[in-house]
Amino acid sequence: MNRFCLCVLLLFFPELMPGQWIHPEEHLHDEHRKKQEQMRGIETVTAYRSKNVSGKRSRLCLLERYDSTGNIRMKYERMFYRQRNFDRIHYAYDSAGRIQLITDSAAFPQNYVVQDSLAYDANGKVSQYLRAFPRRGESPQTSITAYTYDEKGRIKSKTRSGLKLPVYYHYNEYGNYYESVNESDTVPAMLFSYEKGCLVIAQDQHSDDRRFVYARDSACRILRQDMEEKSPDGTWRAWSRWEYRYEGEELAEFKEYKRKKHDSELKLERRLMYKYNEKGFISQITELDHRGKVKEIRNYFYEYYPK
Repeated sequence: MNRFCLCVLLLFFPELMPGQWIHPEEHLHDEHRKKQEQMRGIETVTAYRSKNVSGKRSRLCLLERYDSTGNIRMKYERMFYRQRNFDRIHYAYDSAGRIQLITDSAAFPQNYVVQDSLAYDANGKVSQYLRAFPRRGESPQTSITAYTYDEKGRIKSKTRSGLKLPVYYHYNEYGNYYESVNESDTVPAMLFSYEKGCLVIAQDQHSDDRRFVYARDSACRILRQDMEEKSPDGTWRAWSRWEYRYEGEELAEFKEYKRKKHDSELKLERRLMYKYNEKGFISQITELDHRGKVKEIRNYFYEYYPK
C-alpha cells in the first residue's frame, strides 16, 4: 500500500493499525519523519469535495504545503462539507529537522488554539511533550508528559502532569505492549493472540466482554476487523465490521457494517472506493451509502518541486 495512502486512511480510520496502542504524541516525531520521506518532492496537496459525480458544487477541503525536504509546513482542512472556515495547522522544526512546534487553530469554536511542543534527548527521542490549550474564560492550561526509554529505544515509562504515578510499558515478543503503574507488573492489560506473527485477537483484560478480531491475508494485511461483544449466553457477536479489498498492493475498497441493538445481523453503512495516480498517490475517494448512492467524492491533486 502506498504510504501516503496509509496516512490518509489513518486520518479517518486510526484502528487500521491494530496492536499499536501507544498514544499518538509519543510517536509524533517518528510519524513526521516517515511522512517526510514519503512527501519529498511534493510542494502542495489539495483536495476538493463534491456531493455528486459531475463535480458540480465542488469545494476545497484540504490544502497542505511542504518544503523541499518533505516537511509539512501548513495544513488547512474543512472536515465537513458545510464547514465555512478552515481548521489551520502550522508546523515548526528545529535545526536538526525534527518537529518542534505544532499550532492548531480550530475553525470552531473561534479563537481555540492548541500548541504542542516537543523536546528531545541526546538520542533524538522525545523526552518531553507539552500541550498548551485554552479553557473558556480562563488562562491557557498546560499538560506536560515526560518519557524514558529502554536499551532498545522503546518507551519505558511515561509521567504526565496531574498524575501521581508514572505509567510503565511492558513488551511482548512482537513489540506490542501493555501498561501498568508498577514497574514489575507482569499482568497485561491487553491480551494479544497471534497467528504466524500477525495479530488476530486483541482483548482488554479489564473488560472481558469486548474484543477485536482480525482476518488477514498471506501478507498480514487486514481483510476484516470485527468488534465483538460477549452475549449473556457466552457467545461472541460482532457489533461492527470493517472489510478491506485490495488490488495489487493498493487498497481499492473499504466497507463499514454496524448492527444496532435489536438487529439480528450486521448491515452495510457505507463504502469507500479508492483511485490512484501514476505515482501511486490517492487521486480520488468516493463515499457511497448503504444503497450504493454517492454521498461524497474527494479528488486529490499534487504539485511537485522541479527536479
